[in-house]
Amino acid sequence: NAGKGVNFAGANFRNLNLSLLDFGDGANLQRADLTNVDFSNTYLAKAKFTGANLSNTSFLNAHLYEADFSRMDLSGRDFTGLHLAHARFVGCKLSGCRFDNAALYGADFTQAMLGPDHEAGLGPADFSRANLRQAKFLNAVCTRVVFRDVGFGDASMYRDSTYHARFDRAVLDGAVFTGADLKCTNVTDAQRATIVV
Repeated sequence: NAGKGVNFAGANFRNLNLSLLDFGDGANLQRADLTNVDFSNTYLAKAKFTGANLSNTSFLNAHLYEADFSRMDLSGRDFTGLHLAHARFVGCKLSGCRFDNAALYGADFTQAMLGPDHEAGLGPADFSRANLRQAKFLNAVCTRVVFRDVGFGDASMYRDSTYHARFDRAVLDGAVFTGADLKCTNVTDAQRATIVV
């Protein structure tokens, strides 16, 4: 156990295997070089990653509850199946990211760019089968994003662009879409008993 809130800001962990470690709550990894680091099965709850280099970083089965990735370019990253409840992706670039089956309960995607990035050749983010209950997508760009089979109850998409987004078979009960651009949005077979628009 590295201890609570240990400061690794700016550290160079390049190419290290840090799997199975317990960094304690609130490790500061801001501006750290985490290139090719293996964080598989690592405990990183409340860790701060803003400004870190995450090139080829593996978070396979890592515990990232309340982790802060705010204002980072995470385009094309694979967050499949990760525990990211209450994580912060505020202002992030997330084109091409995979969040399949991820636990994102209460996660914050305020002002995130989740749609396709044509210049980089990346499609939209994919949240298929993720748990997004109470997640926040305030002023986010969700154009063409895939929310297929997602648990989206009580989530907020206030003033988002969800143009051509896919909510097929999603559970939308209690979700708030006030001011969102819902043009051409697909809600085929979605459960939407009490959506607020």
